[in-house]
Amino acid sequence: DFEGYTYESPNRVSETWRDGLDVFWPEPILGNGSGAVVSLAGGGGDAPIETDFVHGGNQAMCLSYNNYFWENSFTERTFDPVWDWSPYDALSLWVRGEATNTGGQFFVRVNDRPVYPELDVVNIAWTETKIPLDSFGPDLLNVASLSIGVDGADVGGMIYVDDIVLLVNR
Repeated sequence: DFEGYTYESPNRVSETWRDGLDVFWPEPILGNGSGAVVSLAGGGGDAPIETDFVHGGNQAMCLSYNNYFWENSFTERTFDPVWDWSPYDALSLWVRGEATNTGGQFFVRVNDRPVYPELDVVNIAWTETKIPLDSFGPDLLNVASLSIGVDGADVGGMIYVDDIVLLVNR
């Protein structure tokens, strides 16, 4: 849920969801080496969370991606200690693109296993993406990271992510 993020450290979205920028205040956080920036559109890594384009609640995460100079763009949240996702069946998240995006393939990665759900990053309507957790492999007892991003050469734009939820379908 993105409702708890603020402009103040340690509750900035860019401090929890590491992107391609290096942040040096209040503590150094090295970027992930990608073309992603998590923030309000054009505001940089210290900008507040997105409030204009929201699916549920009052805030969402904005992910600017630039694959013109980088292989891909992604943001990553690490879990320490690791999380146990074995009781759950699926990961649900809502995603919205921009009409001005130049394309790319949306992906979600748990630990080191990416999944590429059918999602049009140019679609400006909020779209729910449900991914069966077994798509990420058998080791759901030790989930250390969740990444969200866009692959593809020479593409760029902006996506918005909201309402990330683990689902039980039993």
